[in-house]
This record gives sequence, structure tokens and C-alpha cells, in this order.
Amino acid sequence: MISNSRIESGTKILANCVIENTVIGKNSKVGPFARLRPETVLAEATHIGNFVEIKKAQIGPGSKVNHLSYVGD
Repeated sequence: MISNSRIESGTKILANCVIENTVIGKNSKVGPFARLRPETVLAEATHIGNFVEIKKAQIGPGSKVNHLSYVGD
């Protein structure tokens, strides 16, 4: 499910992701089974792995949050 989000070109969204009110930079990869909650900003070329949840956070260019992680307030 993707709602109210901006997704730049070259980005891959894999299966079963929930993306709400999020900005995703160019050439990023998200999922599978990732959840990006409101006010998340992913810079260019980020990698968000499986079972990752991010809320109200900014992830810098080229950063990786691999799997089974929570980043937020």
C-alpha cells in the first residue's frame, strides 16, 4: 500500500510494503515487508531491507538499514 508519497525514478519497491506520507529518493530499494510511516525521508540510493520500520526519520544518501530494524522517534 502506498499513500500520499513521492517516489523518485529508479526506485524499486518490493512485495508487501506499506508506505505512508514518505519521500523516497532516486535509485533506492525498499522491502520486502518494509513499513515507512509518516514523515520519513529517504535520500538518494538508500536501501531499506526486509521487516524494517521507519517513522519520522531522515536516512542519508547511500545508507542501508538492512533487516529487523526500527528507526524513529
